[in-house]
Amino acid sequence: MEREALPRLVDAGRLSQAAKLHNELAELLEAEGMPEQAIENFEKASDLFSAENATTSSHKALIRVAHLCATLDSPQLDRAADIFGRVGQECLSNNLLKFQAKGYFFNGFLCILARTDVVAAEAALNRFKEMDYTFPGSRECKLCEDILQVRALPDRRVRAGGQTGRAVCSLRIGFRFAGWCADRRVAS
Repeated sequence: MEREALPRLVDAGRLSQAAKLHNELAELLEAEGMPEQAIENFEKASDLFSAENATTSSHKALIRVAHLCATLDSPQLDRAADIFGRVGQECLSNNLLKFQAKGYFFNGFLCILARTDVVAAEAALNRFKEMDYTFPGSRECKLCEDILQVRALPDRRVRAGGQTGRAVCSLRIGFRFAGWCADRRVAS
């Protein structure tokens, strides 16, 4: 039924309805434990929402794609980091959404760091600082810098507590940091 109804809605110019149906289908697939198919449908929903200039809905669908990519059995962290960075950059062009960019940049940084590529994580952090002039002064950026410093220390376990630990606890980020880290341990 999905194969027939959704293309007909698109052909009829009812992109918003088709996007909502793709989104609902993706949520059902995600609940059923079929993340690859859910990713595909969230991407289609995002494309259709973009065609209708529904930026916020498009971003929501893309963020779901990024979360699913990061939590797959064989994570697609590069893809997730790219999506977080792209959505963060798009948020900067909208006055209502620009405050969300910091959280997306932080999530993108975590995805890159989870690949254990510290050089790429540093490069991404510098790129995010260049994109958003408010990011260098944010708590998210400070935490990213602290994480990079801790990873550079020879005995990370001893020195990793203190300010950085309190910063993690005080941040409220959309990535559900604690739950994600329980599933995907950042390699040391």
